[in-house]
Formats: sequence, C-alpha cells, structure tokens
Amino acid sequence: MSNKITDQDIENAIVKLKPVFGIKPEIYLTVLYSFILLLVLFFILVYPGLKENGTIVYVETYPVGAVVYVDNVYKGSTPTKFFVDSGEREIKIEKKYFETILTKNSIDGRVFGTIFFPKKYKMNEILTLNKQEELLKDRFTQISSYALIEDYYDRYQMPPLISRTVNEYLSGTNNDNSKLLYDFLYSIRVNLGSPEMVHDYVEAISLINNINIADQGSFKVERTQPDFSIIFDYFADENNSQGLLLSIIKSYQSDKRENIIVSLGEIEGINSILGNLDYAYIDKEFSDKPAINGKTVVINNSRFVGFTSGTFLTGTKFPNNTKLLINNDFLASFPHIETVEEFYILEKEVTLRDYALFLNERTDWKIENIADLLSKNLVTKDYLAFQDFTDKGKPVTNISWHAAVAYCEWLETKLPLEMSGYTLKLPSEAQWEAAAKFDFSSNANYVFKESGAESSVSTDFSRIGNAGLYDISGNVWEWTDNWFFPTDSVNSLLGLDNIEYEGVEKAVRGGSWANSSNDINITTRGSQDPSWCTP
Repeated sequence: MSNKITDQDIENAIVKLKPVFGIKPEIYLTVLYSFILLLVLFFILVYPGLKENGTIVYVETYPVGAVVYVDNVYKGSTPTKFFVDSGEREIKIEKKYFETILTKNSIDGRVFGTIFFPKKYKMNEILTLNKQEELLKDRFTQISSYALIEDYYDRYQMPPLISRTVNEYLSGTNNDNSKLLYDFLYSIRVNLGSPEMVHDYVEAISLINNINIADQGSFKVERTQPDFSIIFDYFADENNSQGLLLSIIKSYQSDKRENIIVSLGEIEGINSILGNLDYAYIDKEFSDKPAINGKTVVINNSRFVGFTSGTFLTGTKFPNNTKLLINNDFLASFPHIETVEEFYILEKEVTLRDYALFLNERTDWKIENIADLLSKNLVTKDYLAFQDFTDKGKPVTNISWHAAVAYCEWLETKLPLEMSGYTLKLPSEAQWEAAAKFDFSSNANYVFKESGAESSVSTDFSRIGNAGLYDISGNVWEWTDNWFFPTDSVNSLLGLDNIEYEGVEKAVRGGSWANSSNDINITTRGSQDPSWCTP
C-alpha cells in the first residue's frame, strides 16, 4: 500500500510568517529588503566619499622623474597619481638641478559615486633647469663610473645617462647656453669604450640635432633607431685621433655585442691621424722627444731628475698587420702623440723615511687621525697598514691618492728660493711615461712577482735605469695626477684636458711586486679609487 502526499499535506508543512506588531509579513519584508538595498547602495555610492573625501591627483612633468610631496609627505615620482584629502593642500614638485614648483591648492571632492566617478585633478608641469653646470658635472662623473664596467648582462644594464642628460638639458633650459652642452658631449668621448655607451652617445647627438623630437604636450620623448651617420659628421672637423674611435663606433652599430678584431692597417683614417705614414710609424724616433737635461734638484734631501720638453709616442707598439681585439685594455693604451714641457721627477718612490718627515709636520695625516680621514673619504681603513717605519728605505704603501697629493703640497713648501716659480705635484701620465720610456733598461732588475718578493722592497742600485731613476717599473704602483678614462688615449690625451669634469678613478702606473712582468709594462695603465690604500 503506497502513501501519497496530498495538497493538504503540503499546506500543513508550509511555515507561515506571522504578523509583527500587527504588520503583515508582505509589508515588513518589503521594508526590510528596501533597507538592505539602500544600505548596500550607501556603502557603494556614498560611504567611500564620506570616508575619503578628496581628489585623485595626476602629476606629469617634463622631464620625468620629479619627486612629488603633498604637505611634505612623499607621494611618488613623475609620472604618478595619488589620492589627496579635501582641503587646502601644498603640492611641491622637486627634481635635482631644476627649479622647485610649489603650489597652494584647494582640493575638494564629491560624496556620491566616487568609486565609479572619482574626482580627478591633473597637473602638467614643464620644469626649468637652473643648475646646468652642476647637472653636467655630476652626470659626467656618473657616466665615467659606468664606463669602467667592461661587461654588462641582462639584469645589469647601463642606464642611458648621456641621452637622458641631453634630454633634460634641452627640455629644461630656458636660456641659450649650448656651449656648455657641446663641451659636455665633447668631453664624454673619453668614456666611449662599450657598445652600450656608444649607442647612448649617438642617441644623445640625435637629440641635440633634433632627430628625436620631444612631444611636450604628452610629455613623452619618442625614441628612434640611432642614426650612426650623425656621429661621423659630429667628428668630421676634429683633428684629434678619431680614426680608431670611428672604427669602434661603426663596429658597434649592431645591437649585439661582439668581440671586434681589426688590423691597424684597416682602421679608417688612421694614416691621416698619425701623419700619413704606415703604422710602422710607431717605431719612428722623434728628434725632439723628452730626454734628461743633465740637471738635478734636491728638495728636503729628495733628489729630482730633470727632463727636457718634447714630443713622443705613448702607448703599446704593434706591427701594422697585427690583429687586435678591441677592448678596454687595448683602447686604454692606444698609441698617440703627447707633448710635455720641461719637468723634474723624483728619482725613486717616496720612502717611509720621507713620509715620516711629512707626518711629523702634517699631523692631521697621522694614523691616530684615521677616523677623521675616513669621515672625509680621504682614505680607506687600510691607510698606513703594515708599515714598518724602522725600514726607512722601503717605499711607503697603503696611502691614498689624496694622501699623495697632501705629501706633494707639503714638499712644495720646501722648495728653495730659486725654484719659487715651480709647483710640486704628482706627475701626469704623460710625464710619467716620458720619463719611464727614456729610463727603461733591459738590464735593470725590476721587482715583479717572479722575483719572489712578498711585499715592496728597499731601493737597490741594481734597479737603476738609463735616466738614473729607481723602480720606475715594478716594486709598487705609482699614483699619477690625472683621472683615468677608458678611451682618453683614443682622443689623443692621457687624462681629460678639461678641469671642469672629474672622473671616478685616478690613473696608476708601473706595476708592482704582486704583478707578473709578462702582464705589465711601461705603457700599461691601471686605475684606482683615489681613497683606496693598498699594499
């Protein structure tokens, strides 16, 4: 027998709402649902505007990268957007080297529908460059730092600092001072040792020649493939050693980094650069090359050997048919002509005895004052480390370039009256190499790694050269006066001939007891941070 569910059974099973306070269910349910709906709409459409009443502010600047503050609270760098509460607000836009923009703004907002239709306010500002020289000097140093890096990889790339600098200069300068910018670009050539740097340089010249035009309306700079013909025109009237540099640039036109191997005889323009001669020219003897002048001077018991003025060829000698890998080492010692005026150079490296005399009078450079020296970034923590001042004949080591300069300034105060017109300073690389090439002797027993020395050694007559100089090669590296740049020799000058711009590292010469003589010769160039103190 089956049980069937009847309509009566269903009716008896239904739960029926009862009236509340005499109000029928269909009425109070309608009211309840309406209230819930209104509450939801309130939290969607009204509450956000009550909780955060204000405006979304969009800030764009030309050039980009300016920092934005609202009531001195950092909000981001341009282009940027952020929310600002309603009320009287101070908006400040800052970018280093540019005039600061400071505005007072009455920020309002809306209450209804801010999630879907927020209040918006846009600021488009063209920044005014008011520190042109400071911008160019600082960027030159930054670019020089990146130029010392030989290899880049995917996660570490060189930022386009050259083209960025030109772009910022052109966009922010309200007066015509193009000479500053052209001097900057001229000087930057000493850093063009990599494809990345060359590409950036070409783009910078494209900008200055209006190849890439800045759209100030939308605050964007359209980039195009650099036109390498521009850079050839840019160098067309130069009389310096541009043959190799142009060859490098042509080789770097590909976006792919390659090892460039060339023959000296194949380098475009090299013959005209070096006197319309075959590259065997490197072996040519100059009739007026620097030589000892037969004079010496003694300053505070330190003997200096005199050299005549003259012209000579710097750099490494290569046969004309030699195939060469173009890299930083080759570029740094590329042969070119240098001219030096008459000078005197110390016959040996500064000894511990000499430096002790300096410390007795310049007590600010004593080791007990290292904390102060470190705070000024004049030395590293290894300043004068491991120095045994009882061994007075050894060269002083673990001193910075700054310490070497201070020593020269002190010794200059000891000049005799008859030399009152002279200055005493570290040698330039050209002066050092002129002296080294004349002094070098194949019979001298220079101190390199194969000599077995485990540190620097005292002066020995077995290491005297043709000019009467000791340890011009080996024993310890020697500071020079000028900054080191990877392609300055390509531009016919060791060290930038422009006191306006500074590099990052100072050039050192000569090699040391820790180097193999097979790796170091008198044309080898090295570089170190001027604060470094090494053995």
